[in-house]
Amino acid sequence: MRISGFHIEGFGVHRDWREVELPPGLVVFHGGNEAGKSTLLDFLRAVLFGFPAGASRDSRHDPLNGGRHGGRITLAEGSEGLVVERFAGRGGGLQVMRPDGSDSDTDELASWLGRADRPLYNAVFAFSLRELHSLDSLHGQGVADRIFSAGIAGAGRSAAEVGKRFDDEAQDLFKPRGTRHRVKALVAALTDVDARLAAARGEAKGYGRERELEARLRDEVESARTAQDRERRELDRFDKLMSLYREVWCPLVEAREQLSALGEAAEFPEDAEARLARALGEQRALEAAAVELAREAERLAEARDTCRVDEALAPLVPSLRKLQELLPVYRERLRARDRGREELVRAEHQLDELLRELGDGVDEARLAGFDHSLRRQEEVEQWKERLASAERERLQAQARAVAAERELAFLERRRDEARNLRDAAPASEAGELEAAERAVAALREGLQERALAESDHTRAELGLAECERGATRPPSLAVPTLAGLGALAAAAAAVAG
Repeated sequence: MRISGFHIEGFGVHRDWREVELPPGLVVFHGGNEAGKSTLLDFLRAVLFGFPAGASRDSRHDPLNGGRHGGRITLAEGSEGLVVERFAGRGGGLQVMRPDGSDSDTDELASWLGRADRPLYNAVFAFSLRELHSLDSLHGQGVADRIFSAGIAGAGRSAAEVGKRFDDEAQDLFKPRGTRHRVKALVAALTDVDARLAAARGEAKGYGRERELEARLRDEVESARTAQDRERRELDRFDKLMSLYREVWCPLVEAREQLSALGEAAEFPEDAEARLARALGEQRALEAAAVELAREAERLAEARDTCRVDEALAPLVPSLRKLQELLPVYRERLRARDRGREELVRAEHQLDELLRELGDGVDEARLAGFDHSLRRQEEVEQWKERLASAERERLQAQARAVAAERELAFLERRRDEARNLRDAAPASEAGELEAAERAVAALREGLQERALAESDHTRAELGLAECERGATRPPSLAVPTLAGLGALAAAAAAVAG
């Protein structure tokens, strides 16, 4: 593992110092006094192991030229890397991440540092003049001990301290004149295990006898199981016989007794067996219903016994009974409401059909605004009477028109005959011909009046429809008279005579 780069945002005299890629191998930083070489070493220590506490003799190196107190170090090992970032104060703390930005943890950082702590790192890997001065104060053997212990013990301990710790642990395991040590407890436990092992060996001597006893007991158990199976089969046979006795034999004996008590029947019905089968079926159904009712009664009784009566509800009993009496009425009203809803749906469908029959311009809003006053109803009745009278007049006019058409055809034939005779007839008959022609012209006018009568009748029907749809003022209707047709018919009769 090596330091491949760092970025100091603010630490002592350094501010925004960035080294992106340090070359592998030996890297030398040189400078004059107070240039910041020791400050750079303290920066590496602080980012990797934390800033010194307030009581520590090491300097915190607060930023003198501004910037955030702290920075980050990039570690490299082969193709892998790790970024360690630490800042002092609130909102700072340690953050370990990989070069791709994914998070890491302190355990991975400790693995990269070889599990070394701050004293070991300061004494071996990052020692300054202060650590060198501490080594000079020791004799030669002490220096060797310090370097040796830094490699195997860590935390800056000496080999003598480690040896003393081993002696203390050995004394804890065994002390010749001591009464409480771990070896004595282990010897006692071993003695107990030996005693139990000897007892187990003594018991093992009777293993053969125990095996013979086990085999004999197994044979006896097998014989007992065989006898048990035989007895169980016999018990099953006995249970079946008892079931047949209760279900078949006893009812048969009882039926025979009842049959002998009935005597001989003088007449045996033809469908007696079918009636008996139906009666027995009904009896079984009633018995099953009775059993089910008895079970239901038991369940209700259990439920009643588990119910607790609330005395505070006692005054409400009369009201509850009255409501219970009204419950059928309420249910009937609910059913009537449902029937009313169905009738309402049917009425709405009928209304839609009638609205479609009345035309596109008629809707519910127009019907709601329709005048239902007595005057309007009287006008409608008058229109109905006038339409009925017009219909009768139309039918009469139609009948007369048919007669007039027939008469017209007859007169036209007579006219043609008269014209043929006029050429050969004397002048005295000319007046009769002119009279016949006038009669024919009158008939034609009567046919035109018939067409006008039918048109007026059609307008009358349309006016009545508008009146029924809510028209404010019915159109005028002129009922045609048939005086002209009557006169025409008389003239035609005269001519024909």
